[in-house]
Amino acid sequence: MSTNKKGSNLLLILVCFSMITISWSEMMNFEDDFSDSIAPELEQESPRMDTNVGSVISFNTTWTAANSPYYLNSPVSVQQGVRLTIDPGVQVYANTTNSSILVHGELHSLGTSTNPVFFGVNPSVSWTYNSGYWGGIKGQTPNQGSDSLILRNTTVSGPTCYWYTPGQSSTGYSNLFNFQYFFRTNADVIVDNVTFKNGKEVIIRPDSNQFNDYTVTNLTFNNISYISVAESNFGWMGGRTGNWRDEVTVIRSGVYFDDAVYFSTTNSYGHNFMSLFNGWTYIESDVKFRGTSTPWTPSSTRPAWISGSFTDTHVMIESSSSWSGPLLLNGSTFNATGSPTNTAWQYSQFASQRGTAFITAGSGSYGKWTVENNSFAPTNGWTGIDYTYSVGHMTAPYNWWGTNNVTTIDGLIEDMLDNNGGGWVNYSPFWTSSAMNQLDWNGTSPANIPLGRELSGTLFFSKTMTANNSPYYLVGPWTIAPGVRITIDPGVQVYANTTNSSILVHGELHSLGTSTNPVFFGVNPSVSWTYNSGYWGGIKGQTPNQGSDSLILRNTTVSGPTCYWYTPGQSSTGYSNLFNFQYFFRTNADVIVDNVTFKNGKEVIIRPDSNQFNDYTVTNLTFNNISYISVAESNFGWMGGRTGNWRDEVTVIRSGVYFDDAVYFSTTNSYGHNFMSLFNGWTYIESDVKFRGTSTPWTPSSTRPAWISGSFTDTHVMIESSSGWSGPL
Repeated sequence: MSTNKKGSNLLLILVCFSMITISWSEMMNFEDDFSDSIAPELEQESPRMDTNVGSVISFNTTWTAANSPYYLNSPVSVQQGVRLTIDPGVQVYANTTNSSILVHGELHSLGTSTNPVFFGVNPSVSWTYNSGYWGGIKGQTPNQGSDSLILRNTTVSGPTCYWYTPGQSSTGYSNLFNFQYFFRTNADVIVDNVTFKNGKEVIIRPDSNQFNDYTVTNLTFNNISYISVAESNFGWMGGRTGNWRDEVTVIRSGVYFDDAVYFSTTNSYGHNFMSLFNGWTYIESDVKFRGTSTPWTPSSTRPAWISGSFTDTHVMIESSSSWSGPLLLNGSTFNATGSPTNTAWQYSQFASQRGTAFITAGSGSYGKWTVENNSFAPTNGWTGIDYTYSVGHMTAPYNWWGTNNVTTIDGLIEDMLDNNGGGWVNYSPFWTSSAMNQLDWNGTSPANIPLGRELSGTLFFSKTMTANNSPYYLVGPWTIAPGVRITIDPGVQVYANTTNSSILVHGELHSLGTSTNPVFFGVNPSVSWTYNSGYWGGIKGQTPNQGSDSLILRNTTVSGPTCYWYTPGQSSTGYSNLFNFQYFFRTNADVIVDNVTFKNGKEVIIRPDSNQFNDYTVTNLTFNNISYISVAESNFGWMGGRTGNWRDEVTVIRSGVYFDDAVYFSTTNSYGHNFMSLFNGWTYIESDVKFRGTSTPWTPSSTRPAWISGSFTDTHVMIESSSGWSGPL
């Protein structure tokens, strides 16, 4: 018995040793095989019970048609390095609004044309009109997986009974699909025959410009409130060929393109120098193109441009003030099947921007866009362009407008000719037929149209105010653009109808009154301008500016209201400026003031913007009832050959005058005009004057003192200096 026990124990030891030896040997063999072959596939996870999907997918997993549909009951995370494969015919249903698929790994949805894949809400769940959206599908970070996204014959949908109305509070989640973290470093993306529909938001932008490549074929957006597209990070890497051109249809949606025309500088790297998003088809949608930056400088031979096919669709074009170079909406078609109102889609994020025009270029366009080589068929109440940017023109040449009649084309374009506050759209030359093979250069120009009598907005072409059409009425700020001259004939009266009325001169103002037919600027005597109405905005030189004969005032009066005078120390109603000379004295410009009166105003400013202006003449100038006349002499320092001055030609009545650097002049007779102040010899009546002498460009001496003079009747004078002054004053 004892012997048998020992034998049994020995046998057991031998068997165990043999098993350990075999296991160790197999392990060594596996390691040898592993070093020479591909790692084994991870074990496939078995379908979950009742195909309810858990919150984490941590193994390579395939969802099959046999186990479809799959139900999402919460956010589902596909882990890094893990691939979720979805076979043809699978349906994936969200049971709750917080359901979503968050992909740190890879998503391969492999539908076929006969057996597509569907992601959406569970039709068996009571998803009411106010339930809201589900959480959709998102690429996530951190992430891992080189084939990050494949969508073939796939639809991703929100509920068909709940659509977000822009401007209202939203229930549920906003995202339907977010491409951002699928476009990841060293990863590929394929989108083939895919539809996104009934959602609030789809995001198209890459996380990195280091992704490998991508293919987009037959992509449709239908009823997406907001599609956000950012082009800049799609900038190409060597060998990348993907783009979104000609493969996308947008139906009843709102689309925003940021950096819409961003592309690179060479054909091999930038794909024929055109936007990635050219050639999309838009139906009953609202689109905003924003061109703000490119990685190169556009030129006439390599312009920045984008195109599309637009049916019942409104387009808003925007840019930035710093944009430089050609920026084109080019080679597009615009047509209509219904009216702008009847084809509007209220769930589009940009539905509120829609008017009657196919294209709106507002203040955000900065006048940078050119609309050219397009075909318009403006039927059913649609028009062509609404241009409301007020500082500059827009060009829209080489278009077919659906007609060759100039009057009809004028009616399709809303601009300064319609007094809409915007600039002018120059549509010449235009094609005379849909064949687009013959041009007409005779479009309407504002240069040929008489100046209206009600004035506001911006004047872009030199015009003349005539006595026959006088009086003219200012109904708001009126801007004279750089390089533009407004000429005012003898006898003209210009009346301010509102306190915000003003004339802002970037160009030239020539008021050419005569002694028998003077020009008058002031408030409208027919308007109820009461004692507390306040002042109007007056006349100002402005910057930037252009025009060598910047200001001519002859036999002219500029007046505030006679029934409202500002009491110093009290709050002021309306505007302070009556006339500001500053930006009329500009580089290389001349000023003439001859037999002019400023009266009944709060403030007149006399100082030059630059000491580089040419010359000036002042003759018989009167200030009457001006609360504050501010005079700064220093920048009037002479340049060689300048002879102008203000001496002995100015009368001040019942006004307050402040002279800063009152005795500032230069050190030689030829350069400083007899070593005396520019403002000597004025006549003051019932006024208050302050002379402040603080600096000169030379050191005064007993033989060449700093000095000023005048004739003072019923007038008080205060004299001031500084502790650093040296020499006779």
